[in-house]
Parts: sequence; C-alpha cells; structure tokens
Amino acid sequence: MIEPIYNWFDGMIDSCRVHDMVLDLIRSLSREENFVTILNGMDNTSSSCTIRRLSLQSGKDNNSMAQATGRLLQARSVVAFPSAVALVPALDSCRVLRVVDLEGCYLSQATNSLIYLEKLHHLRTTRVPKGIGNLTCLERVLWLGIDGSTTNIMEDLCLLTEMRQLYIQLDEWNVKLLECLCELPKIQELIIMVITGQRNIGGFDAWVAPRHLCVLSTRNSTWFSTLPAWVNPSLLSDLTGLSIAVKELHQVHLTILGKLPALRCLEIEVDNMKLRILEGFVVGAGSFPCLVRCELSQFVWPVVFQQGAMTRLRDLTLELFYVRESRGMAISYGGLDLGLGNLPSLEDVSTRLLYEGASKEDMRQAEAALRHAAEMHPNHPHHNISTGMMNSDVFDNGYDKLVDRTSDDIVPVFGYS
Repeated sequence: MIEPIYNWFDGMIDSCRVHDMVLDLIRSLSREENFVTILNGMDNTSSSCTIRRLSLQSGKDNNSMAQATGRLLQARSVVAFPSAVALVPALDSCRVLRVVDLEGCYLSQATNSLIYLEKLHHLRTTRVPKGIGNLTCLERVLWLGIDGSTTNIMEDLCLLTEMRQLYIQLDEWNVKLLECLCELPKIQELIIMVITGQRNIGGFDAWVAPRHLCVLSTRNSTWFSTLPAWVNPSLLSDLTGLSIAVKELHQVHLTILGKLPALRCLEIEVDNMKLRILEGFVVGAGSFPCLVRCELSQFVWPVVFQQGAMTRLRDLTLELFYVRESRGMAISYGGLDLGLGNLPSLEDVSTRLLYEGASKEDMRQAEAALRHAAEMHPNHPHHNISTGMMNSDVFDNGYDKLVDRTSDDIVPVFGYS
C-alpha cells in the first residue's frame, strides 16, 4: 500500500508512492483537517477556514482563487505548478510563509514580492529574485538559475549564512561562486551544474568543505586538479554522496575515498588517459563499506575489485580506456577479470570500453570475458557492455573524436563533450 522511493543519488528513501485507495483517504482526511487546500479544477477545497498550505495545480480556478486570496494571510507553504501560473497570488502579504515552490514557473511579479518574506526557509524556483539577500532565514534554495543577467546575485547569496541545501544551475562558470560559497559555513548539500559552457579547471581547488557536508555534486561544472585534501574520512564522516571530476587521480586517492565511512554514492570522472597516467586501480578489501552505487568514468584499464570490497554495492558503471600492450600494459585480452564475483550485492553492471590499437578479435574476447563474468555472478545482475575505438589524435584533441566499433549485438553508449 505504501512503497518507498529511493533517491537516485545516494540510495536513501526520500519519498513514497501510495495506492490510489490510500491517496483518496489522504485527500479526504486532508480536507477534514484543513491540512492542505488544493485548487485543480476538480477537487477543490470549499472550506472557509484559513489556508495553511496551498497547492495550485490548474489554471481553471480563477473564481476559487479569488475566494481563497483573503484566507492566505496565515499560509505556511505555497506550491504552484506551471499550468497554474496565472493563479499565483501576490505573496508579499503572506508574511509567515516558510516554503515556496515555483519550479518551472515564470513569475516576475511574485519573485519581486518574495524578498519581503523574512521568515522564508525553503525556496524552489528557476528565477532569481532580486534582493534575495534579505531572506536571511533561508536554509534551502533548490535549482536557482543564474545567467549573464543575474550574475550580481552572488553578492546576495553571500548573505544567506543559514544556507544548508543549495542547488545552482549556471549558464557558464562564475568566478565569484567560490568566494560566495566560502561565506556559507553551514552547507550540507551542494549541487552545481553548468548548462552550456565549458567546465572550469581548478576553480574549486581553494574551497574547503565544511565537516558536516553530506552531498557534493560538481562533476558537471568544474574539474578539481587532484583529490582535495579535505576529502578525508576523519573530516567528512557524514558524506553520503560525492560526484566530482578530478584531473589526476592515483591509487592512493582511491584508497582514501574507500575509507569514507558513510559514502553511499560515488561518481568520479578522471582525465588520466589524456595525461598519460596508464596505471590500473585496485579496490581493496574493506573499502567503501556503505557504497550502493558507483560510477568510475574515463579510467585507464584495469579496475580490479578484491574480495571484501564494496560489500553493499548494487549498481556499478565503469567507463574504461583499454590500451594495447605496447602502451606499457601487459594484459591478456581474453583473460580479463575485474573481480565482479567479489561484489556480493551486485544487481546491475554497465561497462563502456574504448580501445586503442586492438583488433576486432581482441575486442570480442574482452567483451566475452566481461559478459561471462556477469553471467557467472551468483546474483545474475543485469549487464550492458558497449565498446568503441579511439582515434589516434584523442590525446591532442580530447575525447570528442570517437569511432564506433560496437558489435552488432551490443548497444553503443557514448556521451562525451
């Protein structure tokens, strides 16, 4: 009757799905208790009580909204869907609002009025309200869009010292961002995405994460030069999710990551092939004790999992460069063994291989070895293997020139930029 929904990033439960009968019961009880007022054109609340929580789901209720406006003075939360954007009232009179969710809504009038809500704790919007620095009680701001016309918002963000959860979308990297984040000592979750521009290199190297950091995702915005010194098990005991790009990574760094006691999700992208760091990696026994999802991207072959490593891992994605022996790596193409059988909880494995200087037979043998390893695993995990060839100029021009050499029965998976 009640099904938990797990967060895609760290595997934690963050919501639930209920049966239709349970949903009908929840709606009925919510109306009786005046828990939430829903305006959707069909199931509107007709009560004359003060509105505490308002959900605007349809733009067909102008009359109902007009009747409800006078009962919004004590509203604690307002959630508006884009289809109901025309119904959003002026919010400056709702001085006790704690939560405002306007994701996907373009509301120039409402977002000028938001800055007067001094008690606001949670804001979800894609449009930056000018003067957001006045909202000094803000603890959560989700998917704040910043473009060339709103770069001055960084000065306002520096004032939000109570911030704990901050998700930002940038058109391109902003050099003022690092200075701003250094003024937010209570950050627990930080996600930064660059939508169009190139990923910055080294722009985050000077940042030091607070000890209570739980989630960090900057992989789609910037490259760390190497693994930061603050990524340390004695400093980040609460870290559950980490998604970063690191230019240069060595075995000692992977060993440090493996000691993070609470880490449940790891996404790490490296640039070792372009830097000609042709070393393999070993995930040792006892490392990554809580990890449930792992993605290792652009690693040079091989990554080997020893018995006792990643004992809770369910989902594994490997993106590997597989080089010929003359490049200094004496590996038998037909005898590949990643140690997948040493991962007792494995349910899903996806491997993407890029070859340099390998024959078609070499490729088929490697694919067959990986497929055999997945099929022989006691859990019989779902597996997907894709392959491709690198052009010789990949080292000079990055990873944008890839030639598909995928066999007929395997679906290619590429998405480099």
